Amino acid sequence: ACYGKTRSGEVGDMSDWISVKDRLPEEGQSVAFVVRGDDPLYEGRVLGGNYIRICEGVSEFSHPGRSYFASHWMPLPPPPEDV
Repeated sequence: ACYGKTRSGEVGDMSDWISVKDRLPEEGQSVAFVVRGDDPLYEGRVLGGNYIRICEGVSEFSHPGRSYFASHWMPLPPPPEDV
């Protein structure tokens, strides 16, 4: 799911986001993440996906059909109980 940017182009309140420089999610954890890279179509967008550790020092965040580098991430809330 692509949550996109706000109208101002910012990605909401960054105080809730965790920098990948500070901490990484658990392997396979479902998260929301802010795309970092040289693809202007996705740069700065917020996507939902899973964290993947490729090897020491290399990690990506997967979104169905593609993987991305990220600048920040946050855990997803648990799903609703009535689903």
